[in-house]
Amino acid sequence: MTVRRWLTVLLLLTPGLGLIIALIGTVVYMAVAQSLGFFSFGTDSQFSFEYWGDVFGRRLFFRSVRYSLYIGTVSAILSVALAYPLAIWLRKPFTGSMTIGSMLKAPMLVHGLVAAFLFLNIIAYHGPLNQLMQSLGIWDHPHRLQNDRHGIVVLILQVWKNLPFALLLLTGAVQGFPMM
Repeated sequence: MTVRRWLTVLLLLTPGLGLIIALIGTVVYMAVAQSLGFFSFGTDSQFSFEYWGDVFGRRLFFRSVRYSLYIGTVSAILSVALAYPLAIWLRKPFTGSMTIGSMLKAPMLVHGLVAAFLFLNIIAYHGPLNQLMQSLGIWDHPHRLQNDRHGIVVLILQVWKNLPFALLLLTGAVQGFPMM
């Protein structure tokens, strides 16, 4: 593209993109400035790393970061590990392959917050999962499934939400492999 076309495209994007960047930039600027002691509501504004020291000085901060890295890494690995064989299986058309592919991509239509509340209700202390396990005789009494130490339910939710995206990416890549 010529320079003139680039300038035209940039000029056309400026109103919308500029507004978005200005609004998001203002919010980020205010958050960083307040964390450094500026724009304080209760006291005089003065530059300080006190708030950052408080955050980094807490053990909870490092536990939260470690937990987030654990959930992100493990759920990504599990999503790709499940999506790869599915992509290979679905690359050759067969009866029902379109239906199965569509059902596997259905979580993309559900908002993450809605999915989280759905899972929370299913695994609740008196939720359907506990009631099913009790009626099958597997458990004597309801078990606490939320806030488990290893985040199993969070991993299940993340894999359920990430699987369609991994499947879409891997399906495109697997289509390039020669059929056996």
